[in-house]
Amino acid sequence: MNILVVGSGPQALFMLRVFSEISEKIELAALSCKVACYSNIPKAIYNFNSKYELSTFIREKINSVDFVCFAGGAEIQSMLEVDSDIFNAKNVQPNKLDALNILSSKILSYNRAEKMAINILPSCMLNDALDKGVDFNGPYILKWNEENLNPIYSEFKTKIFTNIDELIAFSDGFDKEACSKLILQKYLKAGAGQGVSYLGYYVDGKHLFGMLGQQLLQYPMGITAHIAEYQSSDSGEIINSAIHLIESTSFTGFGEVEFIIDPEDGRYYLLEVNPRPCGWASAMLGKYENISSMIIDNSVEPNITSESVEWINVLRFLRSSLEVGPYSCLRALVRVPFIHCYDVFSLRDIKPFLSQFKSNK
Repeated sequence: MNILVVGSGPQALFMLRVFSEISEKIELAALSCKVACYSNIPKAIYNFNSKYELSTFIREKINSVDFVCFAGGAEIQSMLEVDSDIFNAKNVQPNKLDALNILSSKILSYNRAEKMAINILPSCMLNDALDKGVDFNGPYILKWNEENLNPIYSEFKTKIFTNIDELIAFSDGFDKEACSKLILQKYLKAGAGQGVSYLGYYVDGKHLFGMLGQQLLQYPMGITAHIAEYQSSDSGEIINSAIHLIESTSFTGFGEVEFIIDPEDGRYYLLEVNPRPCGWASAMLGKYENISSMIIDNSVEPNITSESVEWINVLRFLRSSLEVGPYSCLRALVRVPFIHCYDVFSLRDIKPFLSQFKSNK
């Protein structure tokens, strides 16, 4: 089976390792060189400097491979901008352009969720906030409505403001195009364990399998370092909300639905949808031993190996502990071998893990 994985981050590495169970003919294409590019799994690796070059390459490849799996947010957004119809090709995932357009936009996802009585936080596009004002109280968080591809703003992810005057002053640093792609949302402050997300796999809008993860540690802020499978009285309700949201489209592929739980009243709110494998996708390898089989043959039943998965990004986990102090870091180091489910680390494919020291990430 000939497979092309598109992306270079941990999500792409996850897909490489999933497909390595069923194929030795795997190639990797990406717009950047991250951890997946150091893997020993792909037989060929292609890096491109522009979305147009990537589009041309995939169009040349699409008829000679059995499966094209997009696993990188930048690569998906690039194709949405220059060759969106590729997501309607039968051997490409994520699949169904109409569904992808909804799920890759926060505003459109919120509109869909609101119609389904899924809780959302007050939000608006930045331009609307600047032109018409904001009809909800702060604090506020500013973030991209879709994946940002502009290298000028590559360092900006999110920023929190206590009032609109701060927002207006900060927004002067963005050009008109960037302002049209930014979204303002009410910021809900929550501590460790308040962030949960469901990563599921869907075929033509039908859910097949998935896992609900609880973020126990973020390091740095906003990036998951430690999760455990979320098992609480409201876990079933959260899972159903995530599944129903994506099943309301005809989406095919991996999709993550991220929520935040209000520590005051326990209500959960939709934060965003990622129509691809998420950063902690490798935790799924600790829950199911036959993911590749289920993707290739949708009639295969899930083989669950663990009902309680715990996962870490080893470097982030240790670095966050080191900031607390040497003793905390030592305790974390002792814990690492007993967790068993890791982001990038694998003795059978060690170079992606070592590449993190080279890039200092």
